[in-house]
Amino acid sequence: MASDSGITSIVLRSSRKLSYESVLAVLDELFPDAYDFLYLPWPKLAIVNFTTPELCRLAWGILDNSRHGDVDIRYVKEAHHQGLAQNLALFCAKEGWENKEAGAPKVFVSGREISIDEAMEQFVSVEMLQNFQALRSNIEPAREREDEQQISPESLVHSLTCGVCRRHTSYRSIAN
Repeated sequence: MASDSGITSIVLRSSRKLSYESVLAVLDELFPDAYDFLYLPWPKLAIVNFTTPELCRLAWGILDNSRHGDVDIRYVKEAHHQGLAQNLALFCAKEGWENKEAGAPKVFVSGREISIDEAMEQFVSVEMLQNFQALRSNIEPAREREDEQQISPESLVHSLTCGVCRRHTSYRSIAN
């Protein structure tokens, strides 16, 4: 991670299944009130947004290739989308913020969890949400190419939404 970067969002990859409870316990112990977004899109993957680039850098250094209780982190890398608003808009464009299942992201303001509705109202403009919805509409043309390359729909969505899988770098231009 570059020392002068503006990175605030990172991806944590674990060798074990993660839970919101276990990741929040680690974050609260090591970085209380230093993060505002946590999303577990897959069982062994977490996306965390920190409130400042400095806190993100600190967290990256501490968490990379480490173990904290039940959370065994294999590696940390920069998330494809940066900031609370972008990560929230992406989730809502993908899943819809009406989707209030247990797997929805957790959003925090000054250490207090707020609802997805409240977070959308405070942090995501209509224009930003529309941009991410337009991004999502690019999945269908990409799926046509997917058939030729034998990539599963889950892998395609994975590469378009988080940009964390090196195997799918040829599709990243769609997301930019």
